Amino acid sequence: MSARPETKDLLKIIRNLHHIHDYTVLLERILHEARLFVRADAGTLYLRDNDKLYFNYIENDTLFPEGKSEDKFTYTDRSIPLNKSSLAGFVAVTAQPLLIDDVYALPDSLDFTFNPEFDKKSNYHTQSQLVIPLVGDNQKTLGVI
Repeated sequence: MSARPETKDLLKIIRNLHHIHDYTVLLERILHEARLFVRADAGTLYLRDNDKLYFNYIENDTLFPEGKSEDKFTYTDRSIPLNKSSLAGFVAVTAQPLLIDDVYALPDSLDFTFNPEFDKKSNYHTQSQLVIPLVGDNQKTLGVI
C-alpha cells in the first residue's frame, strides 16, 4: 500500500525544512510551504513576544505578486494582543487550531472575532482561515501561522 500524494508531499516538506539552519529562512519557508500545501492565496506568520503577537512574515499572491514584494513589509510592524479576542490570539492562548470557512460569518457566541482592518486597508477579501499554533518543545506557543 502506497502513501497518499498529500502524505508524500508533507514528508518532502518536512525533510526539506529539516536542512534549513537559518531561523529567518526557516520561518519564511514554513509559511510558504504551508500555503502551498493547503493551496492558500495568502498567509501570515505571527511571532510571540511577551504579551503580543507580531506580524513577522506575510505572503499574499493577490496583493504581493512577483516583483512587488517590498509592499509586504508595510504590515510587519503591527501587533495584536495575546488574548482570546482575535483568531490568532485565541489560537496562541489555547494552542488549539481553528478552521473557519467564512471569517465574516462568525457567530456572536464565540470568544474571538475577525478584524477586517487589513482587508479594508488593502482592498482584499479574506474568506476562510486555517489558524495553527507554533508550539515549542516546552509546550509554549511561539507563534501562529
